[in-house]
Amino acid sequence: MMVGCHREAPPKLGVVAHPHYVLSAPWLVGGHWFYPSERYDVQETGLATIQSSEPSGGVTEDGEVWRADGMTGAMPDVQLPILVTVRNLVNGRSVRVRINDRGPARIGRLMSVTPRVASLLAMQGDTPVSVTEDETGTHALDAALGGPTLEVQAAPLAGVRAESLDGKGEGRMYGSAIGGSAATAPFVMEDLPQQWVQSSVGPTALFVEIGRFQSQNAARMVVRRCGGNVLDRPVRDGLVWNVRSGPYATLQSADAALDQTLSCGVEGARIVIE
Repeated sequence: MMVGCHREAPPKLGVVAHPHYVLSAPWLVGGHWFYPSERYDVQETGLATIQSSEPSGGVTEDGEVWRADGMTGAMPDVQLPILVTVRNLVNGRSVRVRINDRGPARIGRLMSVTPRVASLLAMQGDTPVSVTEDETGTHALDAALGGPTLEVQAAPLAGVRAESLDGKGEGRMYGSAIGGSAATAPFVMEDLPQQWVQSSVGPTALFVEIGRFQSQNAARMVVRRCGGNVLDRPVRDGLVWNVRSGPYATLQSADAALDQTLSCGVEGARIVIE
């Protein structure tokens, strides 16, 4: 395990944290809609981008103060926050990240990460990654921040305490405890470790996932309209019929195929890695 050097960024004056659980309404980016849903079994591959600027007002969708040196990221269609492990499929580096914002703005990308996360992963531009959710950790955050509660014996948490950045005034409490009191056992939203762990590399082949369907007939109809191939994928409650095209030799060719797919009227198409 390798530990990276870390220097705290100066506090942002006038920006106050108010972390909370949020399941956003459908939202629009680049002319396409995303529909967030509660998920505790995220296991995805795709391309990660680097966040080039802070969100509007310096606050993330779940109310945290954004920092370029924080271990955080953005995804388009999950509840916030969630805890995930992000693995760079090119070099095998893995880090733990808290997803606390909506994004990325580029259609077809799986996620965006702060410059600090990108540095630890040694990302070079848009990078193939895998994302695996920490189900227990996410449930515990949900409960602490006022979201759906679940008895999580491994990680009992109290309310979340948000301190003013200038050290003045009283902190505020959000959420409730699992079997406890926020007033007696405050929980602070702490930074995740600034470190990476070496794991396996690959795969890195680029495909365009055109859509996922419960019905094989629906998948075949999309193939007739947009091209691609139908693949059956086992999931927790049965099968999902995936429509994919590829593989593509370069990111540029995958992006061109993605743009063509989006123009045939399919929402949610993106680049995946296999």
